[in-house]
Amino acid sequence: MIKELTRYEKSGNVFILRVPFRQLTVAYDPHRLEEHLASGKDFPTPDSWEHTLLYTTFISANDLFVGKDILVPMKKNPRNQNTKSSVSNNIASSLINEELDSLDEGQQPTGYPICESFYINNRGIALVAHQVKHIKNISFIGEKGTIYEDVLEIYMDEKEEGNIDGGHTYKIILEQVQKMAKKEKNINAFVRLEINVNLRDITTFAAARNTNAAVKESSIMNSRGEFDTLKVLLQDLPFYERIAYRQNDKGIPIENIVEYIELFNLKKSPHFESEEMRIPQPLVPRQKWGSSKKDILKFYSDEINSSIVEERASEYDLMEPIIEDIFWIYTEIEKNLHNIYNKYANGKRSANFAGLSYVIRNEAKEKKLPNGKPYRQLITYGDGEIKEENAMPYVIDKGLATPIAAMFRMLLDKDSETGRYHWVKGLDIRQHTREFIGYIIEDTMKTVAEEGPDNYAKNKKTWQTNLLTMSQLRMQLLAAGVGL
Repeated sequence: MIKELTRYEKSGNVFILRVPFRQLTVAYDPHRLEEHLASGKDFPTPDSWEHTLLYTTFISANDLFVGKDILVPMKKNPRNQNTKSSVSNNIASSLINEELDSLDEGQQPTGYPICESFYINNRGIALVAHQVKHIKNISFIGEKGTIYEDVLEIYMDEKEEGNIDGGHTYKIILEQVQKMAKKEKNINAFVRLEINVNLRDITTFAAARNTNAAVKESSIMNSRGEFDTLKVLLQDLPFYERIAYRQNDKGIPIENIVEYIELFNLKKSPHFESEEMRIPQPLVPRQKWGSSKKDILKFYSDEINSSIVEERASEYDLMEPIIEDIFWIYTEIEKNLHNIYNKYANGKRSANFAGLSYVIRNEAKEKKLPNGKPYRQLITYGDGEIKEENAMPYVIDKGLATPIAAMFRMLLDKDSETGRYHWVKGLDIRQHTREFIGYIIEDTMKTVAEEGPDNYAKNKKTWQTNLLTMSQLRMQLLAAGVGL
């Protein structure tokens, strides 16, 4: 009896993919299988097996396309797919050869076309599913005249399962199938399909399977949910939708955001090297500039995971009251450093930011806002739209902005009971930010003009000077009791 089905369907949060096949191998968890057979039991069937199963088959590349804009679940794949890269172009060219494709049948060269080796030369696609069924005699709705004797029905949770490895291969196949369909042709290639059922640790599997192409650590951390805390803390900020958590995502790399937040982390970088010193020396953060992102992310990951084990709020949860302020400070530097310099430098006499050699050397081509006003760059932590509130009149390098913003760590405190962060009691940080920057702005711009922003940020003396200035200001504030 012929059964009519669709090539895919969704049932709740389950995505069901149906693909025809000719040959299939099924392998069992070898450790559990040894135990099973040693106990005298008969060889198991896939339906009766509760442990890991590995199905392997070859399917026509054309059968992966189940509808325009329809994808199998890919949320657990740690990297986004860049289908314009050189690797992706190589995959595409191994599926079809446009020059050969344009030849008449009699002009085709002898031997195996390159696409017939695709299933050997390409690693294929690895899926994770919680159930696989072998169904027979299937006709797909809307595709009259074809009956498939054998079809795999693959059940995948849309959030926790799906395409774990081979995302580039999968998306490029879909692109090429649609491209050839416009020419009323099929792709003569098969792809290796691996289906893992009942996996215990999908995240570790995903990380292991993606090591050949050097998956970024942040992508793996995102797949483990380790950035969920930051996603909550940052959700109301204008740049939230621009954060790139996965490899090849466009936007602000999440590791850059973690690096910046860590500059204010009083657990990792307390105010002083030693509280017992007569004149405390401010502690310069280890990640002050150009440090390994891997080390920074490791500290973040360790803190997030240990807070879960110890059932306590993480240091980042405790930073929630000041998160918006620290990104505001960075933006204030980018947008208004020229005004701060003109007001506070040279004894407040005839200061001209526009005339500094740093500004001349780093001047970008002038652009226009919709209202006609000029700008040269957009702020780092905005929504990315070209509008006046995002416009920087001058190019302010990260190497200049970061050491200035980071010195405000010296004005932070933690509540003695809750541990939550706050600014020095009675201090309206936004009201006085420009004035505080004014204390260091003249020497800062002189150094940057002479050495460049990169060397300025790498110099430990830069950080010591900035932090010491704010440390002295902190003492004045505390002595005053409240505010200024």
